[in-house]
Amino acid sequence: MDKFANQFFSMRMMAFAMIIFFVAIGGATLLESTYDTQTSKLYIYNATWFNLLLTYLALNLIANIIRHRMFQLKKWATLLFHISFIVILIGAAVTRFSSFEGMMLIPEGSSSDFLYSSNPNVSYRITDKKVQLTNDIPVYMSELDWWNGFDNSENFPGRKGEILFEYVDFHKNMIDSVVTHDSIKESSIELVHLGESKFISQNGFLTLEGIAFSFDKKNAMPGVELFKTGNKFQMKVAMPGSTSLPMATLQAADRTTGVPDSLYQPIPVDTLVSLQMSTLYKVGETQFVFKGLKKNTKMMRIQSDVKDEGLDDLEVKVTHDGKSKIVTLTGGNNSIPSPTMFELNGLFYDMTYGPKIIDLPFKVGCDDFRLERYPGSNVASSYESDLEIIDDQRNYNRKQTVFMNNVMDYRGYRFFQSSYFPDEKGTKLSVNYDSLGTNITYLGYLLMALGMIVSLFMKNGRMRELIRKLEKNHDRKVKLQDATLAIALLFSVSVFGQTQPTDEDHSGHDHSQHDHSEHDQSDMEPPI
Repeated sequence: MDKFANQFFSMRMMAFAMIIFFVAIGGATLLESTYDTQTSKLYIYNATWFNLLLTYLALNLIANIIRHRMFQLKKWATLLFHISFIVILIGAAVTRFSSFEGMMLIPEGSSSDFLYSSNPNVSYRITDKKVQLTNDIPVYMSELDWWNGFDNSENFPGRKGEILFEYVDFHKNMIDSVVTHDSIKESSIELVHLGESKFISQNGFLTLEGIAFSFDKKNAMPGVELFKTGNKFQMKVAMPGSTSLPMATLQAADRTTGVPDSLYQPIPVDTLVSLQMSTLYKVGETQFVFKGLKKNTKMMRIQSDVKDEGLDDLEVKVTHDGKSKIVTLTGGNNSIPSPTMFELNGLFYDMTYGPKIIDLPFKVGCDDFRLERYPGSNVASSYESDLEIIDDQRNYNRKQTVFMNNVMDYRGYRFFQSSYFPDEKGTKLSVNYDSLGTNITYLGYLLMALGMIVSLFMKNGRMRELIRKLEKNHDRKVKLQDATLAIALLFSVSVFGQTQPTDEDHSGHDHSQHDHSEHDQSDMEPPI
């Protein structure tokens, strides 16, 4: 056992684990740039194997502390380095499992006490109109669908059998497209809502401003039910106070005084009434106009060729007491999801795929939002929000302006200026909650810096040893330079001595003994 432990927590295994770690980090960056953040989290950052790898690195550091007896005074610098890495890994674990991020949307002049999470969830609400059951399941989906999948089960009070939720399929960047073709047997009703055409296929439904619309659908969710009987169309509404108004009456009304309330015709609740074209209907706060029926037409979801355009579709199979239904949840990581409502085995379901709602223990208000543009351009140069913290629990209020690089902190939450509403009448704040994990990580960095300082002053520290080696190398280098310089000087003096001219002294030398007549006379003739 000891032999296995020594091998498992050896420096060789530590180096091998570090290589895997660096390769994984590089792979996560590649996956994020090629696909999206969800893919990198699904396969690496939030994967079980990566968490086990980080745990192994921390345990290996602890084993090395014990094996090399780093609690000795002379090894304090090395001990601090090891402990700092362990603390940083602990801080990362706390951040991974206890922190969260999200987006807060606040219109001008109002406040909010919740945010939308940055991580996608499958959320559902199940009710029999007496009892309600809700839950949120974190899920990560990717186009690279090797690891896609989830399942969950619930027991509804008073009902036999489990309710099972199972993964079926996933499609990314899907957009709505109206397809008309002779091969399509269905017909679709066209409604005009807020100036845009909305289509409902037979036995289908859609949601407009939280109200469910259906067309020839059995057991439809309460809302607005549309039917076709022969060549006539009928409607049944479940909301009291619904009205209708012919467009001709609306156009003839005095623009200054508006339409008198007496011209609005009330729509009885849960009663079939005729559905007329060129009529403005109002159900709750939702207004729409029935435009007509399109034959051989169906709303279909197709994948967009543009990256990050459209929403994601998650297909889920819901099974209860032997009955099953496959539903498509439309949403995604960075969108406010639209609910998918249906009925199964006497229970009504409201399911979404996307960010979940996280409640805050206080409110954040937006008093004003300001945006500036570059001269002669519509491009935003800067924008800022005047925010107010409203904490009734602690009887605390504070105002602060938030803009780029100016963050608001309160009770562990950090608020960053992220974006703004399309009409520029509201702010979007990025929110981060990670006070504990961040503080633990900062403590690890502090210990690492302290280890660096200690290593500079410890007598037997690694840094002092390196300095001594550098000094020895420096001394050797100086001696080598001195020797080289001496040799060079000696060599230059020798060469200099050989190249100088010599003046001979002829005093005391008798020239009479020499016969100069033998010299060539031509040598003595001056040159012409």
